[in-house]
Amino acid sequence: MAQTFAETALTDMIQGTRTARFPRRCAPLPGRDSGGRTLQILKMFRELVTVVPVDDKVISAALNAGFSDFEDAVQYRAELAAKIRILLTRNVRDYRKPAIAVFTAEEYLARRRSAKS
Repeated sequence: MAQTFAETALTDMIQGTRTARFPRRCAPLPGRDSGGRTLQILKMFRELVTVVPVDDKVISAALNAGFSDFEDAVQYRAELAAKIRILLTRNVRDYRKPAIAVFTAEEYLARRRSAKS
């Protein structure tokens, strides 16, 4: 089954393609649309995700969370605070004994497809 644009974008953003590389990868060729396509793609992607706040409480909780990777701790604690039920990551092993479901993008998409069947 072919992936939809949303599924492909989700996979690209989480699996192997960092956020900072996504706009460059989708950027128009020189001499063409001066970034309009990139902005359109980012707006479409924004509809797929929930942006959650990172405040003092989240940072304090992350600092005391016992994670070896601070960025993972911030993401995890921000999602817990926002009551997000699923965390997508490239490295599930970084999240030991999670209180929420943690999947790779591929695992998430596979579960989603099997649920639709």
